[in-house]
Amino acid sequence: MHGVLGQAVVVDDADIRSPALFLMGAGEAAERKRQTQVLWEALRDRGQDVTLREFIGADGADANCQVNNLRLAHLIVFDWLERVLGKPEASLAADPRLLC
Repeated sequence: MHGVLGQAVVVDDADIRSPALFLMGAGEAAERKRQTQVLWEALRDRGQDVTLREFIGADGADANCQVNNLRLAHLIVFDWLERVLGKPEASLAADPRLLC
Protein backbone atom coordinates (compact mmCIF):
# COMPACT_ATOMS: atom_id res chain seq x y z
CA MET A 1 0.00 0.00 0.00
CA HIS A 2 1.35 3.42 -0.94
CA GLY A 3 0.84 6.93 0.32
CA VAL A 4 -0.58 7.95 3.66
CA LEU A 5 -2.34 4.65 4.34
CA GLY A 6 0.91 2.76 3.82
CA GLN A 7 2.61 4.95 6.43
CA ALA A 8 -0.22 5.07 8.94
CA VAL A 9 0.43 3.56 12.35
CA VAL A 10 -2.36 1.60 13.98
CA VAL A 11 -3.10 3.03 17.42
CA ASP A 12 -4.01 0.58 20.16
CA ASP A 13 -6.49 2.43 22.35
CA ALA A 14 -5.37 0.25 25.28
CA ASP A 15 -2.16 2.31 25.30
CA ILE A 16 -4.13 5.50 26.01
CA ARG A 17 -4.41 5.91 29.78
CA SER A 18 -4.64 9.66 30.31
CA PRO A 19 -7.71 11.89 30.31
CA ALA A 20 -8.67 12.81 26.77
CA LEU A 21 -10.60 15.60 25.10
CA PHE A 22 -12.03 15.02 21.64
CA LEU A 23 -13.14 18.03 19.61
CA MET A 24 -15.22 17.31 16.55
CA GLY A 25 -16.98 19.60 14.13
CA ALA A 26 -20.30 18.64 12.57
CA GLY A 27 -18.74 19.56 9.23
CA GLU A 28 -15.97 16.97 9.55
CA ALA A 29 -15.71 14.14 7.05
CA ALA A 30 -17.84 11.12 7.95
CA GLU A 31 -14.82 8.86 8.49
CA ARG A 32 -13.15 11.31 10.86
CA LYS A 33 -16.37 11.58 12.85
CA ARG A 34 -16.72 7.78 12.94
CA GLN A 35 -13.14 7.29 14.16
CA THR A 36 -13.53 9.94 16.84
CA GLN A 37 -16.78 8.39 18.08
CA VAL A 38 -15.32 4.86 18.14
CA LEU A 39 -12.23 5.91 20.08
CA TRP A 40 -14.23 8.05 22.51
CA GLU A 41 -16.65 5.17 23.18
CA ALA A 42 -13.80 2.67 23.70
CA LEU A 43 -12.12 4.89 26.29
CA ARG A 44 -15.41 5.83 27.97
CA ASP A 45 -16.47 2.18 28.20
CA ARG A 46 -13.17 1.44 29.96
CA GLY A 47 -14.06 4.05 32.56
CA GLN A 48 -11.50 6.63 31.50
CA ASP A 49 -11.99 10.35 31.92
CA VAL A 50 -12.91 11.31 28.36
CA THR A 51 -14.86 14.23 26.98
CA LEU A 52 -16.32 14.55 23.50
CA ARG A 53 -17.39 18.01 22.37
CA GLU A 54 -19.10 18.19 19.00
CA PHE A 55 -19.43 21.67 17.57
CA ILE A 56 -22.45 22.43 15.40
CA GLY A 57 -23.11 25.14 12.84
CA ALA A 58 -24.82 27.35 15.42
CA ASP A 59 -21.53 27.36 17.39
CA GLY A 60 -19.72 28.72 14.38
CA ALA A 61 -17.02 26.13 15.06
CA ASP A 62 -18.19 23.17 13.00
CA ALA A 63 -15.21 23.12 10.59
CA ASN A 64 -12.17 20.87 10.84
CA CYS A 65 -10.10 21.91 13.88
CA GLN A 66 -12.76 24.54 14.61
CA VAL A 67 -10.84 27.01 12.44
CA ASN A 68 -14.00 29.03 11.94
CA ASN A 69 -14.23 29.80 15.69
CA LEU A 70 -10.89 29.23 17.37
CA ARG A 71 -11.84 31.42 20.30
CA LEU A 72 -14.64 29.02 21.29
CA ALA A 73 -12.43 25.97 20.74
CA HIS A 74 -9.73 27.51 22.94
CA LEU A 75 -12.25 28.26 25.69
CA ILE A 76 -13.38 24.63 25.65
CA VAL A 77 -9.80 23.34 25.71
CA PHE A 78 -8.66 25.62 28.55
CA ASP A 79 -11.78 24.92 30.62
CA TRP A 80 -11.13 21.19 30.17
CA LEU A 81 -7.46 21.59 31.13
CA GLU A 82 -8.46 23.52 34.23
CA ARG A 83 -10.88 20.75 35.20
CA VAL A 84 -8.34 17.98 34.62
CA LEU A 85 -5.21 19.69 35.92
CA GLY A 86 -6.72 22.03 38.47
CA LYS A 87 -6.36 25.77 38.78
CA PRO A 88 -2.85 27.23 38.96
CA GLU A 89 -1.68 28.69 42.23
CA ALA A 90 -2.82 32.29 42.62
CA SER A 91 0.78 33.45 43.04
CA LEU A 92 1.75 31.85 39.73
CA ALA A 93 -1.26 33.22 37.87
CA ALA A 94 -0.55 36.72 39.19
CA ASP A 95 3.07 36.69 37.95
CA PRO A 96 3.06 38.60 34.61
CA ARG A 97 6.28 36.86 33.52
CA LEU A 98 4.35 33.61 33.26
CA LEU A 99 1.84 35.10 30.83
CA CYS A 100 4.41 35.41 28.01
